[in-house]
Amino acid sequence: MDIVHINGSITDFIELSTGKPTFNLLKMARDGLVFELRNTFHKAKETGALIKKEGIQLKNKGTISEITIEIQLLEDTTEPYFLVLFYKSSIIREDLPSGEFSEEEIRERPNLQRVAQLEKELARIHDDVNAISEEQEAYSEELQSANEELLSGSEELQSLNEELETSKEELQSSNEELLQINQELLNKQQQINISKNYTEAIVATLREPIVVLDTNLRIKNINRAFSKKYNIDKEEATGKLIYEIQNHLFDNIPMRAMLEKVLPEKTQLEDYQISVNLLPYGDSIMLLNARQVTNETSKEQLILLAIEDITERRIIENRLKVLSDGFEANVQERTSDLLSSNTELENTIKDLYHANVQLQEYAYVASHDLQEPLRKILMFISRLLEMDENISKEAMLLLEKISKSSTRMNTLIRDLLAYSYLNNIDSQFAATDLNVIVKNILVDFELMIEEHNVQIKLGKLPVINAVSLQMNQLFYNLISNALKFCKNDGSVSKIEIRSRKISKTQIKKYPVLNQSVEYYEIVIKDNGIGFDKLYENKIFTIFQRLHSNEVYTGTGIGLSIGKKIVENHKGLIFSKAKENVGAAFHIILPV
Repeated sequence: MDIVHINGSITDFIELSTGKPTFNLLKMARDGLVFELRNTFHKAKETGALIKKEGIQLKNKGTISEITIEIQLLEDTTEPYFLVLFYKSSIIREDLPSGEFSEEEIRERPNLQRVAQLEKELARIHDDVNAISEEQEAYSEELQSANEELLSGSEELQSLNEELETSKEELQSSNEELLQINQELLNKQQQINISKNYTEAIVATLREPIVVLDTNLRIKNINRAFSKKYNIDKEEATGKLIYEIQNHLFDNIPMRAMLEKVLPEKTQLEDYQISVNLLPYGDSIMLLNARQVTNETSKEQLILLAIEDITERRIIENRLKVLSDGFEANVQERTSDLLSSNTELENTIKDLYHANVQLQEYAYVASHDLQEPLRKILMFISRLLEMDENISKEAMLLLEKISKSSTRMNTLIRDLLAYSYLNNIDSQFAATDLNVIVKNILVDFELMIEEHNVQIKLGKLPVINAVSLQMNQLFYNLISNALKFCKNDGSVSKIEIRSRKISKTQIKKYPVLNQSVEYYEIVIKDNGIGFDKLYENKIFTIFQRLHSNEVYTGTGIGLSIGKKIVENHKGLIFSKAKENVGAAFHIILPV
């Protein structure tokens, strides 16, 4: 109801009121118009239609005017606006103001008194209605303000609720992460406990006596074998000096001096031999091996000492030597007798004997002399890797490479040993990924590749049905040759290994191949010293060498072995080379 625009003269309808200026139409309207204006405005606001009020009498200075009011809701406005029109239709002039009659007129016209009285009551009712309307408007404004505050509070509560929801989700996410971390810690703890129990079980079941010493060479722990061997309980031995137990059994001055160097100088005791008087058996020969270990919980430096009694072994070795000498004399005597009777039979027996001896020696070397050092290498490397705080990154990288190579060598020995005992080669064919084989071989030759500054270009290789061990030997020999025959003139050496699938038309070029089978061709090409084309087929002959040992070392059987492997797989191998340009070996293998 605030006035925003005035058109025409409206002094007959509104006037300024005393007090603080205002533009509210109801507060500026003349007496007699306020009630009708309020009612008309509310109807127009509720219906939205044009509301018209006629015949409103307005008194002003003894003049009564008939006023018509029209209120219309304006259309197409951003906010609701109302147009209020005032019409003054007629003017009636009065001689006397309303309610002011003389006593003579009242006596002559009795109804005038009643009219004056009703006009006063009507004016009083209008004043009361206006007062009530103003109070209602004030209450409405207060309610509107309270409603806006409630809406604002509701929005704030909604925002707070959303923040609480977000905080709840974050807390739930953090709780899930904590639960996951806790579970991981529990799993790690369980793994550590399992490893600890596993290690303790291994140590307890070892047949060799083992003792753990502190920095002062006092016993921290012993295993069951030590307790049984030297007749001493774990509780009795704990805390005592190693050379004080069992009547100073290990009171060996050189042994004590070497053990005292293990921790300060980080040395190791390797197969240190001592002789002790082990009652009631007499003198015994012991082999000592000592290593530094760290207690992960207390970070205490300890010595792990393994004691092996080799007395019986030495006695057996001496006896075997005596028996071997006697057996050899008997064999020589018997052989001499057989020579005089049958030379051919003797040669056959000697060949069989030497073959048997070589086979036994090979089996022994493969099963013990090769595997035992490898096991020790792997064990010592694993202990060095645990001491990462004392080892540089470069040394740690070299140790990891040595560990990987030793592991592959151990696997290769086991596979070679298993292969030597199998007669049926078909049972060893399996899906073999040549990518894995070649990558492992390149790791083994990593130092040689760096030394000769060789660039290796390795393409994708196929997966074929083959004997994995033989494929390893085939590619090992070929890559070894490519590295060995690099040029030494300062040029960059390159080796390329690639493969492709051969089409049916290309297979027909090789009559020895099965035309109904799919084949892959693998090419190993280098830019080394190469060789003359005259030797392209001769180099696969056993013991055929193109260079002397003084220039390039070798046995002359590597390529012949490779050819035999390819033939075992029903494939084909050939070479193409040019002297001082390079060589390329082509291997065709069935899928």
